[in-house]
Amino acid sequence: MTDLAANYIQQQSATPAHRLQSEAEAIEAARKLATEFRREAAICDRERRLPVAELDAYSQSGLWSILVPKEYGGLGASYRTVGEVFKLIAAADGSLGQLPQNHFVILVHLALDASEEQKRFFFNLALSGVRFGNAFSERSSKHVADFQTKIQPDGDGSVANGQKFFSTGALLAHWIPIVTVDDQGARTWPWSSARLKDLKSLMTGPALAKRPQPAALY
Repeated sequence: MTDLAANYIQQQSATPAHRLQSEAEAIEAARKLATEFRREAAICDRERRLPVAELDAYSQSGLWSILVPKEYGGLGASYRTVGEVFKLIAAADGSLGQLPQNHFVILVHLALDASEEQKRFFFNLALSGVRFGNAFSERSSKHVADFQTKIQPDGDGSVANGQKFFSTGALLAHWIPIVTVDDQGARTWPWSSARLKDLKSLMTGPALAKRPQPAALY
């Protein structure tokens, strides 16, 4: 399991992602990427190869931050443009069309619910090319919002202990927001940078990993 985690730990590029200047540029960027992705899509599926290089190209293109509001340095793209980008990419490679789903959900969640400090922190990460994953629903829960994963203080950070089932994009993400409950049953949204020790815990169960708390979104 350690070798598997080491193979897929995601290092963010030292070069910041491209900053798209218009919605027209975003759609054109999606068209160009779709042409490239279409060439390898069937091979990736046949060989069961994770599209790491393709995903890096996708997030570095600036398309993963088009929902960041203009007041935070983003494009603030319309949902029509977002839908067109998803349509173009998904038509070329269904996996690459699905992987950003929860990343975009997190961007909307930040815009609606986060504090100003949290918005500045996480939107800046998105603009730099960071990919957000997801660790949400649990297999043994009674319904989609029934969470058993517990979080407890531990030194300067915290420990999350539980098993997640719905986790689209987590393996190839740089940061992973997870839903947990504290000792009083209150729901929390801690974030984890997807470092090696976190990834090993995500791939085994029950998961037990240190979780840093800079600007954590609760």
